[in-house]
Amino acid sequence: MYTLEYRFRKTNGRLTKWFNVSRHDLRDDARKAFTDHISTYPSSNARIVRNFDGQVVGEYKFKRG
Repeated sequence: MYTLEYRFRKTNGRLTKWFNVSRHDLRDDARKAFTDHISTYPSSNARIVRNFDGQVVGEYKFKRG
């Protein structure tokens, strides 16, 4: 199991804490789910975390414009 987490940049430029977005059986499914969330904020980060050991197995950054 994998958890997709994200955080976004606030108007003052600081990043928020990590939020759990969704859980997936496969890492690729979690990565594909990231595309559903990138359009919400002009700048955001996402990461995929393995549930059984808490290790971050992927981190993605998005900045519009």
